[in-house]
Amino acid sequence: NGLEDTAIALAIRPSSSDPSETFTITLKEIPVGAVLTYNGMPVVVTSGTATILNFDSTKPLTITPPSNSNNDFTLKVTAVSVDTLNIDGTVVSTTTSDVSPELLITVAVKGVADPTVQTNGHYVDVAESASFTEADADAPANIVNGFGSVELKNIILGATLTDTDNSESLTIKVSGLAADFSISGATPIVSGTGTERVWLLTPTQLANAKVLLPINFSGTVSAQVAAVTAENDGDTWSLSVGPTQVAAHRQ
Repeated sequence: NGLEDTAIALAIRPSSSDPSETFTITLKEIPVGAVLTYNGMPVVVTSGTATILNFDSTKPLTITPPSNSNNDFTLKVTAVSVDTLNIDGTVVSTTTSDVSPELLITVAVKGVADPTVQTNGHYVDVAESASFTEADADAPANIVNGFGSVELKNIILGATLTDTDNSESLTIKVSGLAADFSISGATPIVSGTGTERVWLLTPTQLANAKVLLPINFSGTVSAQVAAVTAENDGDTWSLSVGPTQVAAHRQ
């Protein structure tokens, strides 16, 4: 067992009562993109199969799963013993045994949540200057539950996953919003009345969410924004981009 994007040790120990024998092992069903390493050197993999001559179980053998993948996989391993007759430095004969029964090795890979792609130096892309007029925020079409509103997607522009194998999900976390302000269309995960409140938004929610402002508000409000990635087997990663400001002014 091991972590995504790291070398995982494989325990293969063929044995013989004859100390003069060596072993050739063959590994099959190696996933596309995986890297097999023996004694510190990469092993050539062809169509998911690799063969190692003169295999020595005391030397390290590892496999690194395909990049960003946390999918478990099973290797099929066989071995043959090779008995070489050597007289005065000359190989006289070589005898190989029958292929051993197939050994199945299941490699369990634990996901590691990756940072999002950086945009303009941030893990969440935010507007450099998000500014709206009071008239726009308080327009009849933008009134929500007695509040004026602005579209959140014009302030938080989004984030992009590094991991593209569909094992990770992305959400945006918003916190630190002052008591007179709120967010509609997001999932509240910490309730309250002031800056202790926290909301999560999926990319779909972000496309429709709004920041709710008091009617006739003119000024600046700030909030903390973070990207959160989560692997489908539990690991998470999160990093804040710092305070993000929204300014509304009279016009």
